[in-house]
Amino acid sequence: HRVNRLTRTADKWTIHVEDDHRFDGFDGVILTCPGPQAAALLPSTHGLRQMAFSVDYAPCWAVMMHFSERVKLTYDGTHLHNHPIGWMARDSSKPGRSPGERWVVHGSPVWSQEHLETGPDAIVRALSDAFEALSGHRPKSASAHRWRYALCDDTEGRTVQYDGELKLGLCGDAFTDPKVEGAWSSGKAMAHEILTTA
Repeated sequence: HRVNRLTRTADKWTIHVEDDHRFDGFDGVILTCPGPQAAALLPSTHGLRQMAFSVDYAPCWAVMMHFSERVKLTYDGTHLHNHPIGWMARDSSKPGRSPGERWVVHGSPVWSQEHLETGPDAIVRALSDAFEALSGHRPKSASAHRWRYALCDDTEGRTVQYDGELKLGLCGDAFTDPKVEGAWSSGKAMAHEILTTA
């Protein structure tokens, strides 16, 4: 469900979702979505709302590329600097993946910002061109996805933000390190806050 707003009555939270549905009776609410999206849900007078608004993000265009043969590169992943591609990895080299040659390619933050409103077909062409220039291989098919809020620009040493009285909190990779490890450690820190303030 897409959540539209949060309300609180007595000591319980209600989550209002699309199509005028709602879910009642929650003791607490923890938001892990990007700051601007969290801010839209938080009470207008609460300090967490301003905190959420203050988090700045860089966008990222991501393209999944499929190949008919193995891409002949000596590595399975790399970061690039001063290049349209910021990071790329052989997705099919990861454990548990289905057969076939696939690469995930991320546009660099600067390039993604410059092309934020470009259509996905043009993004696929541009990053396919950049990948082919590096590898000599062009994908047989590809699809693009835009992450408007991908990389937090500055975590400022935050880990989590939690209001123990209202049982309302913010956590996620924007509060630690913009990687999956950061999301995990922030979630763990939030669990500690909840348990120690219960």
